[in-house]
This record gives sequence, C-alpha cells and structure tokens, in this order.
Amino acid sequence: AWDIVIAGMGGELMAAIIRRTRWLYDGKRRLILQPMTRAEVLRTFLCENGFCIEEEKACAVGGKCYSVMQCRYDGIVRPCDERMAYIGRLSKEDAPEAAQYIDMVIRKLQRKINGLRHSECPEEAAVYERILQTVSDDRHDDISEGGTAMVCAGDIYAYLNEIAPFDTAMSFDNVGLLIGDCHTVSDKVLVTLDATAAVLKEAHRIGAKIVVTHHPIIFEPLRSLSVDSAPYVAVQYGITVLSAHTNLDIAPDGVNDTLAAAVGVTEQQRFDEDCALLGTLEKDTSCQSLAVYLRETLRLSGLRYTDRGHDIRRILVSCGAGGSNVPLAIQCGADAIVTGEIKHHQILMAKEHDIAVFDLGHFGSEKIIVPKLTAKLQEKFPAAQFLQAEADTDGMLYL
Repeated sequence: AWDIVIAGMGGELMAAIIRRTRWLYDGKRRLILQPMTRAEVLRTFLCENGFCIEEEKACAVGGKCYSVMQCRYDGIVRPCDERMAYIGRLSKEDAPEAAQYIDMVIRKLQRKINGLRHSECPEEAAVYERILQTVSDDRHDDISEGGTAMVCAGDIYAYLNEIAPFDTAMSFDNVGLLIGDCHTVSDKVLVTLDATAAVLKEAHRIGAKIVVTHHPIIFEPLRSLSVDSAPYVAVQYGITVLSAHTNLDIAPDGVNDTLAAAVGVTEQQRFDEDCALLGTLEKDTSCQSLAVYLRETLRLSGLRYTDRGHDIRRILVSCGAGGSNVPLAIQCGADAIVTGEIKHHQILMAKEHDIAVFDLGHFGSEKIIVPKLTAKLQEKFPAAQFLQAEADTDGMLYL
C-alpha cells in the first residue's frame, strides 16, 4: 500500500483532484490530506464519495492551525452533518491543538454571520448560526437523532474492515454489508455469532437497527425466502446486518487467536490460508486433562475427544469447521488438533497418525469471539450501546 500526500492547497481543489484521480479508488492507498482552506468542502466530498476519514489531528504552525486527515477509499457513502463537515473527527478533549482548531472555526463562523447580518441576509445568517451551534456543541464521533447518541452502520463496517479486512476472507465466503443500508443509524447494536430469526426479533424488541454477526446471514444463493427466515425478518424490521466471518477467523486477535489463547498455547505459527495456527502447551498434558480444561474454560455443555494414550503438547488450533486441517496437523507434527467440527473419516485419519482430536462443536469453538468483539466495538463507538444477543445459543442439546 502507498501513502499519497496532498497538502498546501484549498479543500475544493483537493476534492477536485481526488475526484479525477480514479486510481485512488482501489482502497489500497492511504491518503494524507492537509487542506489550507475550505476543509469543510473536502470532508463533505470524502464522506459522500466513499472515503473513510480514519483519523484526524490538528497541528499548529506559525500561529495558525491546520487539520491533517488520514483517509482511505472503502466505497461506503457516509452521512456528513454540519459538525462533521466543519470540524471532522476533532474534539476539544483530544489535544490543545484540536481545541485551537475548533475555536478558529467558531471565530470564522462568527465573522461570517456578522458579515451576513450587516449585508441584510438574515436567511443565510440563520443557516450559519445553526452550523455554529452544532460546531459549538462539542460531541465527539456520534450521530445524534432526537437527542440520542447513535452509531452509523457505515462506520462499523469501516472499523470491521480495519481490524479484519474483508478482502482477506476466503473465496467461498460472503462477508460485509449483507442486508440493509450503510446509512442506518442506531443507538443500540446487537452482536451475535449467528443472525437467526430469534436474534433478529430480539434486536427489533430492544430497538437495535444494526446487527453484527460472525456467520453470514446469507451464505449461499437464496432460491426462496420464507416469512420465517432470518433474511426476511431482517428486511421486515428494517435491520441492517454486517457479517465478518473467515476474515475475522484469521485476523490478529480474531477467532483463532482467541481460541488459541483459551487453549493455552504459545510459540504460535500461523497458517492463515488454512485458518489454523500451531502452538505449544506450557507442559505435557494428558488428553483427558486438556478435554476437562477446555470444557470448563470455554463453558461447554460437552465435547468429543479422542485419547491417544500418552501426553500431548504441540496443538493445531482451527476454529469452526477445521477438520479438513488434519493433513496440516500431520504435516506439522502436531500431537492434537482442537477444532469445532470434524468428519468421521478425518477423525480416523488423525488416529492413524497418532493425533488426538478435540471437537468443541462449531458454536463452542467460536462463541468466545462475541464478548471480545462486543467490547472492541463498544470501545470504538462509546456513544452507542453494544449488546450480546441473548437468543444466540447453541442449537445442540447434550446428554
């Protein structure tokens, strides 16, 4: 990826240059922008043309204050209210330079209003008075609707793409914005492993207009759509659904990393193309001891495992349906494979090569990502409320 710096000119000219430079729209290049004037024009252009302002800082030089923006194209059109246009992602709480920049914008608006009043343009003056009021109300990074703090689906998408890039998902996968509109805003967001009809009805009941899932709500092409199906319920209630699947499995601090940490392995070797990693337990452990530890640590109702009759230490971890990674476990010299789903013939192959198998169940191997993802989203967007879905449960019962 390249960093492209555009600086030292007005916001209008910078917007015109970016509009005409189509190779900046591939999402691979990061833009560092420093408008000398009319920054509000540039920010509005960026939001309305699919560029995410990932970060913005103010700097003071020679008695003047400027904004520096870090942007990247992701194709999502975002709402740009007056506050976003005039002061962007800056807040007086960020740094003294940010407070200085915001005060400078306020002074410019006040001078604009005074000039319009003296020119007997009361309607235009009223417009800028409203803008001044919005800018002076120093709320940070939240959209407001009826006085309630909100978060936008497009911003959640951009953050998910930052921590688990959608283009790293496996070729068979279906990730991203799967139902709804990137402009959807909500004061509550439900986070879940699966977007079942029950979860979507829960979202509707609590007033969450956005649902973030791990498993795609639409995975294979739909040939029919019943009124009881999850996609139908989502559309019926106007719920926007975002899904991060295999891209989140392999992301740093994603599902596989979180499961590996729970298993207790260190010295990890990653195999992202196979959605797996190899690690080492602190000490040799019996198969039964590890099985009990996994059941208690992951709070499983039950699990399946094989016992090879002697201790294990080198573990291949592959969340979800990782049974196909038994050949990788053999190749790596693993003592065991911990996964969420494995077929009969794959178990037999593992046993033939003296590899123990720990089958946690698909749900059991991945449910640990929901509280972690919920916490990350809450930290990123503190104005809204992120909740774990209560209706998101394992579909299996255990005797």
